[in-house]
Amino acid sequence: MAAAFGAAESTTKELADVRIAYGGILDDLSAGDRLSGAQIAELKALRRQLALSERHSLETQEAIIRLGEKALAEDRAVTLRQSHDLVRTDLGAPVLQSREDPSITICPVCAERGLRAPLQPHQRGTQCPSCKFTYQNQANDAPAELPESTMSGR
Repeated sequence: MAAAFGAAESTTKELADVRIAYGGILDDLSAGDRLSGAQIAELKALRRQLALSERHSLETQEAIIRLGEKALAEDRAVTLRQSHDLVRTDLGAPVLQSREDPSITICPVCAERGLRAPLQPHQRGTQCPSCKFTYQNQANDAPAELPESTMSGR
């Protein structure tokens, strides 16, 4: 996180330097002056540098936001682990069960991502509303399968 803040500070300094240089060229002009070829080239170079610095600044801000979101999800995951017990269903699948009354059972995979996804009744048992994983009951002894779309994200 410190590296992202350092990059943001560096980008801010670069933007200020470019704006000062750009403004200095414009200050040298009076109403009737024409720009020389060298001044035009310098302005174009400064404009490109400013655009790159602004893009880098946006990318850095986005990285900081992603790091913050990741930290929040990790905090939520820790909170969920502390307030729930890891238990096994009748068929041995691990789920998280809350210590509160009434007890709520949530998906452990989604809990690790910081999501509190209470399992919902489903035709073959219970299903996570977030990742769609089905926890089967004893009446249906076919193995539960992960949907193809969620397998790559786990």
